[in-house]
Amino acid sequence: MDKSTGSNYDSKLVEHYFHLWTLLGRARDAIYRAREVNLRKFGITPEQLLVIIVIKDLALAGIPATPSEIARRTFRTPATISISASRMMLKGLIKRSAKRKNSNKKLLELSLTKLGEDMFRQLRQREITTKIMSSLSKEQEEQLVSCMKTLIVAAVNEIGQKEYEKVVQSVLTEKD
Repeated sequence: MDKSTGSNYDSKLVEHYFHLWTLLGRARDAIYRAREVNLRKFGITPEQLLVIIVIKDLALAGIPATPSEIARRTFRTPATISISASRMMLKGLIKRSAKRKNSNKKLLELSLTKLGEDMFRQLRQREITTKIMSSLSKEQEEQLVSCMKTLIVAAVNEIGQKEYEKVVQSVLTEKD
């Protein structure tokens, strides 16, 4: 125990981890900002691109792309996803359809329109993050993937909500 702070952790170790935390945040913010500037020419935000990517991934996996499922996979709230989805519908990128899950429950499912599919293909080919991420060597990339998976699992364990178990499993089993 660190007597000066009353913490179970040594203050130098706490400072070290705080530095790593802020460095990780800065890297994420810088990449996000570069992506945001790049996406502005297409009239969408990084959040909207994330929704497009998750809808596409869920469709490929045969899983209904409900606002709740998208929220779970992006660590956002369903309300945040619904707001983003509404804006995307106005742009003609996605559509919403009501399907019956069982006799008395309606399931709202989101899917990409032709324009959304075209946007996905176009952005995938011009993705700014490819330029940024390609600055890593293969070894650095593998280390980063391993570290990110470890951090996601640790964060989800800290959140302690069972709803994220499927997300963790998909993160751990997705190809690198």
